[in-house]
Amino acid sequence: MRKYTTSLIILIFLLSFTFHFSLMGNELELIKGQVKIRSKGLDLVHRQKGKRIPVFNGDQVQTGPNSEVKIYLEEQGDTIELQSFSFFKVAVGEDNVDKMVLPVGKARFTVKKRVGLTNRFKVRTGNAIVGVKGTEWVMSSGEGDTSVLTVSGIVSLANILAPEISVDIQENQASRIEQNKLPTTPVEVPPQVREQVAKSSSRKAFSAITYGAPIVPTKEQLQELQRKKEEKEKTEDSTEKKEGQTDETPVESEFLVDTGEEEEYIDVFIDEPPEIPDELEEVTSEVEIETIKIKIDH
Repeated sequence: MRKYTTSLIILIFLLSFTFHFSLMGNELELIKGQVKIRSKGLDLVHRQKGKRIPVFNGDQVQTGPNSEVKIYLEEQGDTIELQSFSFFKVAVGEDNVDKMVLPVGKARFTVKKRVGLTNRFKVRTGNAIVGVKGTEWVMSSGEGDTSVLTVSGIVSLANILAPEISVDIQENQASRIEQNKLPTTPVEVPPQVREQVAKSSSRKAFSAITYGAPIVPTKEQLQELQRKKEEKEKTEDSTEKKEGQTDETPVESEFLVDTGEEEEYIDVFIDEPPEIPDELEEVTSEVEIETIKIKIDH
């Protein structure tokens, strides 16, 4: 009798744990409009407002016209609000870092503070990396431009080709990375403009901000970039010797740093963000390598 009682207790515990685990996870709520989710190669379009839809690591989310969705990341209690014509990829907990992707669109992030950890939440766009410790901010990306407005806390912004050269954007400040340049010096944004940018559903609202000039890298930062370039070349040479050159080798691109003296080239790779059509169509999961040349203006 005792044996059966013990087995029953274990079974109840396992069922309770399974039920609890099934409730834990990330969810998406459609506020208005329509949204398409690509999960494990399957595309589904949702139009039912207020419905909570599970989303998983690697899922791609695409919002339609006049649409808005809210993503809830259950583990940390973070939220992401996506506006119309946004393309977003969910990536939670990879290498102990939450790495999201927003190649196109406008979003508002509310991220809980990570105690004792640095930049555990990152967002990648077509030309920038945004890192935070716990804060709230609004950002837009697309057409080679990434703009960030910090609502509270501190947000770091760096060109994806030079992540070591970043700016810290304080509360009520904004910065941008335009095409192939370094981030601009953060500037204070007037309350009226902040409200306009935060409430608008369009990423074009960021055009109301008057940005500063791009920052100028220090000699030490350029030396660090050169050192990492040389390390990368050694790693690639070693890999080629072991595996040989293949047809899938990405095209090498160049990062041109204009110092006013000599030209220094930093070789990098960059993924091309997918183009978002005006209508909800097939979302491409593949990304291609493009060759670009980056010049930093003084």
